[in-house]
Amino acid sequence: MPTLRFPFALVTAERPLFQGDVTLVNVPGERGDYGVLAGHAPMATTLRAGILDVFVQDESAPPERFFVAGGFGHVTDNGFTVLAEGAVSLKDLDRTQVDRDLAAVREALAAATILPVEKATLESRRALLEAQRQAVG
Repeated sequence: MPTLRFPFALVTAERPLFQGDVTLVNVPGERGDYGVLAGHAPMATTLRAGILDVFVQDESAPPERFFVAGGFGHVTDNGFTVLAEGAVSLKDLDRTQVDRDLAAVREALAAATILPVEKATLESRRALLEAQRQAVG
């Protein structure tokens, strides 16, 4: 029995990262991870920062993996679209750079002269970098 395929698109404000027919997409949902297959019921959902796996062939082949910084997913009868706040191919994430960025943010957060609005921005950045660090192992 052939594996059913459906259209999937992963896009950010800057550019599309993936567009094509797939067999399965595993998504880091705000309320838990979930998978989308062909024929999935229509829905709209929010995403948390994490790894999004795109299976182009079938579940036996390695997926294309992306780190998404959150966003929205929309399943319709015509396919599945993820509008990511930010996304990058997992193979393009450099653990050393993530560690350096995380250290710099932690150092900035430790500064005594930080304003509340700066602290909130840095805390968001820290959380995103920690999620990226977890994603790259």
